[in-house]
Amino acid sequence: VRPVPGPASAGRPASTTPGGPGAQAPATDRFAVEFGPFPSATEAERVERALSEAGHQTVRFRLRTGGNVFAVLIERLPGRAEAEQLAATLAEQGFGEAAVIDAEEASSPAVRVGEPLPLRAAVELAERLRARGHAVRLAARPGAAVAFVVRHGNFDSRREAEQRAAELGRLGFPNHVVQVR
Repeated sequence: VRPVPGPASAGRPASTTPGGPGAQAPATDRFAVEFGPFPSATEAERVERALSEAGHQTVRFRLRTGGNVFAVLIERLPGRAEAEQLAATLAEQGFGEAAVIDAEEASSPAVRVGEPLPLRAAVELAERLRARGHAVRLAARPGAAVAFVVRHGNFDSRREAEQRAAELGRLGFPNHVVQVR
């Protein structure tokens, strides 16, 4: 059973606790507004920067999601010069960093678009590339998949966090409220 704070102490931790000086205060529930998960640090940074520019402090977390990561590859390119040109064009179009790689099983170079991603994010990226007419292949890579989340706030109540979440949602930042310790 947690004591209900009175009007004078609402929103502030108690300075004294039952049990006398030095006793630990009972843990209270805290809430934050969370954005993501994002499959790459670049996407998380974009949201974090926009929130910061709007005057909202944030914290970014890296989460291990388990499973493999997948490289998004465009293969069967005529030569290295064409692969380098494609990589530059894709980067300009906002597909993230694209790198020319020498395909192990093929005689022609390939372009890896972005960093290896968790499966869902890799499929979404591949679909965007296919919509632009590229022949894309996903290749599993060893390693633990990660995702990034951005959090804002340290609220005393879920209601307070939900009010801020609604405000940020109206500004174009999809989010959800999470309980934090």
